[in-house]
Amino acid sequence: MIDSAVALPQGRRQRNKARVQERLFEAAVELIARHGYDNTSIDEIAARADVARGTFFNYYPRKDDLISEWSARRGTELRRSLVTEAGGLEPGDTVSRFHRCLAALVELNEDRQEVNRSMVTAAVRAGCLGARESATAELFTAILTDGQARGEIGEGLDPDRLGLLLRDAYLGVLTRWAVGAEQDHASLYRELHEVFKVFLIGALPRTAHRDCCPHTA
Repeated sequence: MIDSAVALPQGRRQRNKARVQERLFEAAVELIARHGYDNTSIDEIAARADVARGTFFNYYPRKDDLISEWSARRGTELRRSLVTEAGGLEPGDTVSRFHRCLAALVELNEDRQEVNRSMVTAAVRAGCLGARESATAELFTAILTDGQARGEIGEGLDPDRLGLLLRDAYLGVLTRWAVGAEQDHASLYRELHEVFKVFLIGALPRTAHRDCCPHTA
């Protein structure tokens, strides 16, 4: 049996650590949205969070670890839109799931748009955008694997490889959106819509090509 006199202080310490980390991350997000990733220093983040500079390194040994934190939170948000609390996919066929995925990706990137644009370009320069978006590929693969088991994805196709290919195409669109002149809802939706449409035309059996993607907004 755990001694409650020991457990409670430990619980408070963990909660305090979580609060400090959240302050640091939110401070970084606010500053990055205002000044960009490259123009935001660790000293500024620590000052904004009202902690010592050394405290930053207790939670983020490198500045680029903020990109990992940002990506992990995005992966969690994306999964919430398509995965049940029990860990399975939300009900629906392959096409409807990808419809929801398309909408979720657009919403995910438009929320805190300036931060997302800065983080995407920073991840590209660091050469780690693909690795940071592994959760996206895993979700794509889960949808494709389930769809293939139900006869909704062509036989002989590799869901793991298809998931990576779709993730790579998505990241290409995301990178262009992050650095390009068009950064509104319509441009991002339109580009992703075309990617999903072409992908589904290739992955679905020929008899299921009709209405494989929503109309362009």
